[in-house]
Amino acid sequence: MGRTFVDILDAQWECEGELIPLDPSVLNLREFLVYQHGLFLMHTLHNLKLTPAISLQIAASLPKNKYFNNAFRNSFFYQEGEETLFVRRQRLQSVGGFSLLLLHCLSHVKIKDMNSDSSPAFQRLFFKVLQACLGELFQTRLSMPTSGQEASLCPWLQDQQVPSGALKGTQMSDVCAASLLCRIHKPSRGLMSEDEVEELQRRHRERSLLSHLEELLRERSSGSTNKGEDQIG
Repeated sequence: MGRTFVDILDAQWECEGELIPLDPSVLNLREFLVYQHGLFLMHTLHNLKLTPAISLQIAASLPKNKYFNNAFRNSFFYQEGEETLFVRRQRLQSVGGFSLLLLHCLSHVKIKDMNSDSSPAFQRLFFKVLQACLGELFQTRLSMPTSGQEASLCPWLQDQQVPSGALKGTQMSDVCAASLLCRIHKPSRGLMSEDEVEELQRRHRERSLLSHLEELLRERSSGSTNKGEDQIG
């Protein structure tokens, strides 16, 4: 029998022999965002009734296991009694790789067999989970906000060499369809950098402060008005 497939990154590691969980607070900003995305995926799949509700933790090292026929055998450990999945920290460097690993592990957890990737039950569920996630990605891309200009002047349509007069006399529903096409084919920016996230946090703090100041001014203005009315009365 030939050797089973092993993920290219997974093949670079070995389980250290001891389970050392990490508190999420020690993760850097990018790692924390990828971790939160993993929690979102798990929650989504559970709501779709495809996978069980389990906990996710990041680990600095993993115990030995018997997942001999699992492509990600050196990247995770499932603590069945605690219903907790531990994933090694290095996996957080790639959001795509981390997401695929989670889907793979959740499928194994669901069928209660962490060992065999060749099991028909595992493969059936794994592809079903992949299908569901791709469907959710489609819905998410459709829900992305767009400007009014994007609906009428769609760069994607120009790239596809649609004749300039093709949309003349079109109905509003056709324009909406064109806008949806723009959303689907609009390239993703990918994960935000730490500087971008910090800038968003700074803006959020500024908006919160301004809102608080405006509320104080309204309260003082209202108090002054009521006091003036009392004096007149």
